[in-house]
Amino acid sequence: MIACITSVLTFTVGAKDRLAQPQLNQLGIYHSKDGQLVGLQSDVLLSNKVGLCTVFPKKMR
Repeated sequence: MIACITSVLTFTVGAKDRLAQPQLNQLGIYHSKDGQLVGLQSDVLLSNKVGLCTVFPKKMR
């Protein structure tokens, strides 16, 4: 019984942000090369909705 209550409370506290609106998590690993930053970036969309998501990449200059 205590385990079930603890599980529900943990889910409620941890998921309340995602239930309200989608979130975007970003991770980037960069290093300096010839005075410019070079590296990799990953974006993850967290949502509780089902469906197709369209992502538009940023245009490089």
